[in-house]
Amino acid sequence: MEAFRKFFGVVTPVLACAALLIGLSALKTSRRASEIRSRSGAANGQDGRRSPRELADVSFEDKVKSVSEKVSPAVVSIELKPREEMLWSGMKLEEEDDPLYASESQLCYGSGVLFREEGYVLTSCHLLSLGNAVEALFPGGERKDARIVGMDPLTDIGVLLVEDPPELEPPHLGSSADLEVGEWVLAFGSPVHYGQTVTCGIVSAVGRQGVPVPSQMSSYADLIQTDAAINGGSSGGPLVNLKGEVVGVNSAIVTREGNYQGIGFAVPIDRAVRVAEELIRKGRVVRPWLGVGLQQLDRPLARALGLDEAMGALVNQLSPGCQGERAGLRRGDVIVQYDGISVEDTRHLQELIAMSQVGDTAAISVMRRGRPLELSVFLEERSRRVSQRTPARHRALPYDRFGLSVVDLTAFVAERLDLEREEGVLVSSVSPGSPADRIGVRAGDVLLEADGDALASERDYQRRLASLRGEGPYLFLLANDQGVRYVAISPEGRR
Repeated sequence: MEAFRKFFGVVTPVLACAALLIGLSALKTSRRASEIRSRSGAANGQDGRRSPRELADVSFEDKVKSVSEKVSPAVVSIELKPREEMLWSGMKLEEEDDPLYASESQLCYGSGVLFREEGYVLTSCHLLSLGNAVEALFPGGERKDARIVGMDPLTDIGVLLVEDPPELEPPHLGSSADLEVGEWVLAFGSPVHYGQTVTCGIVSAVGRQGVPVPSQMSSYADLIQTDAAINGGSSGGPLVNLKGEVVGVNSAIVTREGNYQGIGFAVPIDRAVRVAEELIRKGRVVRPWLGVGLQQLDRPLARALGLDEAMGALVNQLSPGCQGERAGLRRGDVIVQYDGISVEDTRHLQELIAMSQVGDTAAISVMRRGRPLELSVFLEERSRRVSQRTPARHRALPYDRFGLSVVDLTAFVAERLDLEREEGVLVSSVSPGSPADRIGVRAGDVLLEADGDALASERDYQRRLASLRGEGPYLFLLANDQGVRYVAISPEGRR
């Protein structure tokens, strides 16, 4: 026992000393690591080393620079001499006192992007429609003559062919179908004559419809929305992702002041290229169509039409003698299937029709007042006739329970509204805050139908109104300078 105590009396101090040495060594190592981290942070601005967040920022900055350097050489500034009729119409194209505008000559300006090595330039139709005698200015300083190959107002796409183009590699074309909201994009163009400019933003939305855009493209609009700055002169320039791929063609902005306010739109590149290739081959775009006007369904409209859900495309207009009319389609029909494919909405049906060919026969399923019908429609070529409509103003009359005053429609007003015959009644006034006012009916609109019955006079309207005794909603078909559409109105204003 005594030997055991002597042994521990010797070992215990040795172990204590060893533990003390290990602790001091660990403390010294910890202090040295702390000093290294401290020196690293202090030297951050001197030796170029950055934090992970700063490294991410540098990576993004490098991507933007790389894409700009790669794409910029193929972006062109476009100059056009205005057509004579535009000058006679009083279009103000220059301000001599404004240094942003050329004082030597009156010119229209825009942008484009080289998308084929032969010299084909993708741009906006609404730009090319302003003039002729086109010149294309490349960033390298080359100024080349160009001619208009074709224009398509429905998609706002135009194509130029540059004579003797410089040897440049066109940027890669991406797929707009792969775009996601929040994705970074760059917008190239030549705003207000400043020369080539690049701006940066994100994809704010995709598949935008109902946008007040140039030409007649609103019926075919399926646009990319971005907050990358787009201003006058940038129309036709490319919208590019951070891979350096062109994903859209800048087309329009929504603004109250005339300048950029954070809402810009581009035509998806998938559609733009399809249209451009057909313009190159044929000089125009050949589209199949049913000969009908279509409208998006909402829940009140679906309920008024006796449908359980707002699926399909609502027919609100038929061109006289069109194939749709011959097949038995009527206003108020809801197309729910096209060649066996369920129709989600108006845009989906337009896409399905666009994938068909002129001369095809399509099987369509419709719902007519809750009753299913099967029809077969021959697809003809879309008419190139463009209507110009002007609303009219008339004196006010006492309001009905929908908040409307109506009068008989004259032949003159019918012609101004591009109606095929003298039909309907004219809305002369709308009571502020009334059910009709809240769903967007305005003075100058023409009511063509009330709850499925065609209207030929004010007397027809009053007689039909007297028969509507329930709470609704009731279905009205109206025409104005924007086209023909259905609206659902409840007398009490419920929607």
